[in-house]
Amino acid sequence: MDKLKVAIGSVFTEFDGPSQHIFAIKKFSNHKVQEVPSRLMRRVLLNYKTGERWERGVNLFRNLYPRSNLIKLNDVLHSHNDPWFIKLCSDMKSLNKKWIHTYHSMYFDQDYPDGCQDWQKEVNRSLINEASKADIRICISHWLHDILLEKYNIDTQVIPNAYDAGACAIANPDNFIKRFQIKDYALFVGHYGHVKNPSLFIKLASTMPDTQFVMIGLWAEDVIVRKRHPGPIPPNIHFLGHMSHSHVLDAIAASKMLVMTSKREGIPTVLLEAMGMAKNVVAPNHSGCKEVIQSNKYGFLFDLDSFEDLFECTQKALVSSNTGIKAREMVKQIYSWETVIKQLDSVYVN
Repeated sequence: MDKLKVAIGSVFTEFDGPSQHIFAIKKFSNHKVQEVPSRLMRRVLLNYKTGERWERGVNLFRNLYPRSNLIKLNDVLHSHNDPWFIKLCSDMKSLNKKWIHTYHSMYFDQDYPDGCQDWQKEVNRSLINEASKADIRICISHWLHDILLEKYNIDTQVIPNAYDAGACAIANPDNFIKRFQIKDYALFVGHYGHVKNPSLFIKLASTMPDTQFVMIGLWAEDVIVRKRHPGPIPPNIHFLGHMSHSHVLDAIAASKMLVMTSKREGIPTVLLEAMGMAKNVVAPNHSGCKEVIQSNKYGFLFDLDSFEDLFECTQKALVSSNTGIKAREMVKQIYSWETVIKQLDSVYVN
């Protein structure tokens, strides 16, 4: 296979799902993959700290990068969610550059109390009107593939999201336990946004006082200030904020189970990672979670509109001894990057 130069982006944050997806492609691909911005440039941007200065730094990069001719040195351009990079790839089509776009998810009004915000509508517009013109369109899940085809007449090739089985194999629960003195807990990994629905996880913790609950990706202050939970925070829940990916894997390894409460997901990497470590998983019976778990075959699916169903599934997950083991074998065969990258690499060439 001829090695091609692939520019993939954009990556302005280290923690979200599409960024982790991009990092994995760079790690596993046989081609010469460079994320945009590069790791060095992201470090420069981090010097701007946060808020207005960071926004100015990102906007400066976005203005200067197309003029640098760096993107013209690549054979393949691979866009994801960012409207800026999607437009940049579209503009490069006149130079006969191969353009591939991957659809991860979209924003839906019903997932937010006041509907989608303007920036979310702009992302959707870019995905529907501009990314649809890519030479090759990839979708990470079958459920989104069907929505794109039936609602927008956008046909895509399904190449699923994947997880790093090797990194999961060396995750060390003792690292987490020694650091935080917590073990055998129910784990949430996400953020305070409405779509992640953290309040439901907190409510679950309040009804199970004898079980420890851990939330990674947000602080108690996030929940209180942004009014993501109406009542008091139960004492059996621990907020640990953002962590590096390796620390998150250690946290999964030390957990009893992973509980997802999202209103919608593509195919969440953290779900695959937990299943890849033979952990029992509890997740809503919709979108990418349903697609991976397959009707309770490899985990426990609950009706998002029924708290009682969530409680019952969590109780079952606490005592199940073989569901996680079956899940590990399945995701390793279908959703490991060692398997999935072969499909993607062939798309770059063909």
